[in-house]
Amino acid sequence: VEGFLLLWTIAARDLAAQGEPFPDLPAAQKTTILNPRTATGHIARGRWLWAQGDQKGAEADFRLALDAARREGHNYRMTLAG
Repeated sequence: VEGFLLLWTIAARDLAAQGEPFPDLPAAQKTTILNPRTATGHIARGRWLWAQGDQKGAEADFRLALDAARREGHNYRMTLAG
């Protein structure tokens, strides 16, 4: 589910870059994105928070994701945060 949310935030960002409004998440997905359990989930939440204007919260999530990716040996995941 967190991988889906990451893909959703990427697509939503691309729409917003084209002048479309950033779409709203359904309630069930908001619950999931607000409670990430993996590095991928933290990247998704960081992207979502950034789109909401919460740069400090987004940075905190990106840092958590980086720490988790380092522990797991998956540093490539941080390229998804950009």
